[in-house]
Amino acid sequence: MGRPNNSEIPTTPFWIRVFWDLCWAWALIGVAVGSGRVLAHDSHLFLAVANCLSLYIYAPAVIVFPIAVWKSRHYLAIASGLLVVAQLVWVAPDFFPARRTEVVAGSPSLRVFSANLYMDNKSPEGTVDEINACDPDVILLQEFSPIWQRTLSRSGIMDTYPHTVMHSREDSFGAAVLSKQPFLEKTVWIIGEVPIISVGIQWQGSPIRIYNWHPLPPRTFEYFKIWNNQYHELLQRLSRETGPVLLIGDFNATQHNLWMKRLLSSGYQSAHIQTGRGYAVTYPNGTSRAPPIRLDHALSSKHFLCAQIREGIGHGSDHKPLIVDFVLLPVSNDPLTRDSTKETLLNPSKDSP
Repeated sequence: MGRPNNSEIPTTPFWIRVFWDLCWAWALIGVAVGSGRVLAHDSHLFLAVANCLSLYIYAPAVIVFPIAVWKSRHYLAIASGLLVVAQLVWVAPDFFPARRTEVVAGSPSLRVFSANLYMDNKSPEGTVDEINACDPDVILLQEFSPIWQRTLSRSGIMDTYPHTVMHSREDSFGAAVLSKQPFLEKTVWIIGEVPIISVGIQWQGSPIRIYNWHPLPPRTFEYFKIWNNQYHELLQRLSRETGPVLLIGDFNATQHNLWMKRLLSSGYQSAHIQTGRGYAVTYPNGTSRAPPIRLDHALSSKHFLCAQIREGIGHGSDHKPLIVDFVLLPVSNDPLTRDSTKETLLNPSKDSP
């Protein structure tokens, strides 16, 4: 028998081999990250960062899976199929529609403006104009520096918001709260050398507490440890709250991180999810090539209903600000009345526009 002619043996084109190699590399990374989320959610710095990118890690599965099935790449089909399930379970809920579409007409709302200012912002006047345009009741600011404090003083904004708590710093972790309403109480607590401000105000006859939340980003092993400690202390403080609470700011975590899951499971609700905007992003706001994610959040206790939430422009900042309108739900001693009232708010009649 003669030896086969190598020129007659079909070969797979180079670009197809590269395609399958890339699919396998992605699938192995995705399965590793997904397994880590199931077995040890955010237990390591790398897992915490990877979970921030859940949308981008699992999304290719919807393309790779059918191609792998079509081409009988059975093992790749199994791996990518698992990632399709992960996409449906963990990411798809961000795109679910709102649970409620209207708020009772005439219900007064509390408007909160929250912004990570970016300490090296070169366009501070744009943020001041944005605040004035949306006319909030309470302003929460992160990365509040002495330069920003001078900018606000010169702008005259404090004439409208005379009640303030300011903790300016030269680094990225200064904070400030400005309010039209007088404070019932105000607290600056330090953990990991980072100030966190909470204030109490009177709204619609009820005292409410507002937290301006901005922990360290989990970008180094040291920061990751402090980040965990900050969230641990926050949950301890929130567990002692019995009245209306708002928790808003730059969380340095996405909806896919463990601490966000724990906050939601402890009874707090996300304004983005409540209004069907779980897909919204706030970072990096066009300042880098990093994939867009949502690091800024607005959470509330069950005493509130979010009427609307939107992201602002964020002139010169790597974060978009949040503008949120909250309605304080009516209080009733009769649990049946209270539940039916909330049901009316969450599920409007079919005649509603």
